Amino acid sequence: MLLKLVGVTFATNNNPELKKLRPSGVVSFEAEPDNEYDPKAVKVMYKGDHIGYVPKSELAQETALQAGTAKIIDYAYFDPDIKWNENHIGQFQSMTYDIEEQIDENSNRIIGGRYVRCTTFLKYFDTAGGAEGLIKWAFNQGDTFEKYEEALNECAENGTLMHDAIEQFFDPDTYRSDLLPDGWDNFVEKYNPEWVYGEERFYDNKLMVTGQPDFVGYITYKGRRVRAVVDWKSSKRPSLKHKIQASIYSMNASLDEQPIEVAMVVAFGALTKQGFSVAVVEREQIESNYLAMEYLSKAMECVGVKADEY
Repeated sequence: MLLKLVGVTFATNNNPELKKLRPSGVVSFEAEPDNEYDPKAVKVMYKGDHIGYVPKSELAQETALQAGTAKIIDYAYFDPDIKWNENHIGQFQSMTYDIEEQIDENSNRIIGGRYVRCTTFLKYFDTAGGAEGLIKWAFNQGDTFEKYEEALNECAENGTLMHDAIEQFFDPDTYRSDLLPDGWDNFVEKYNPEWVYGEERFYDNKLMVTGQPDFVGYITYKGRRVRAVVDWKSSKRPSLKHKIQASIYSMNASLDEQPIEVAMVVAFGALTKQGFSVAVVEREQIESNYLAMEYLSKAMECVGVKADEY
């Protein structure tokens, strides 16, 4: 975790000798519970001197205290005339340090990391530019909030039943054909899905999101067998948000130590002859979608958005 030193001016004003500091090696961290502005403040210490603070972020502060130390990456001086420089002109004003994150080997989760569900994270990315679609759907369900809530719960329950039925299809011991969605047989005939695993939780340490792909395995696409992540939906058609969700899943999955080639979203609520609607995202677009979400994550961090944790 790369972090910038904050509160440098405060530190150098209290200890003017720090204005000529040329730090190298490592820094350490100390909690400062009596800080009047932030009781969770964490001081950055260098050779016994307090040189600044860890940025005010619960994740950064907790990670720093758990790690204990961090490696100094670089630093810079500032001069009113020539501005930022690495020639030691002016005074010490900036430093970057790297906290080595501790990863749980079994889950690949950052110990102490704060994750949000992938679906929760994507709520901050409104592909429609507003909530008109949801509002229109809500009004179509009835004239009271209770009727809308009832319809919403029924929709979620039907989606869960559909997911369970599809998962059971790949397990001969629990398979029940009467619970599968209309169009399932047509989908199987066209794409010949081969289940390898599904519903296994991942932790994405770039976006700090977590999720469970419905299906990771092989399908037939454009005449050949490809490594695929498939996400089942009960909606009428796949949305852009669905495709981005599947792209995030694909970036966190692999088969035979090889990357996923296509992400597929299958909507079984489609009013089509085949009984389903499909959207396919190929590898180049998967990576592009993921990059966009990295920018979204950084934007949320910059403005201080804090999503509900998983």
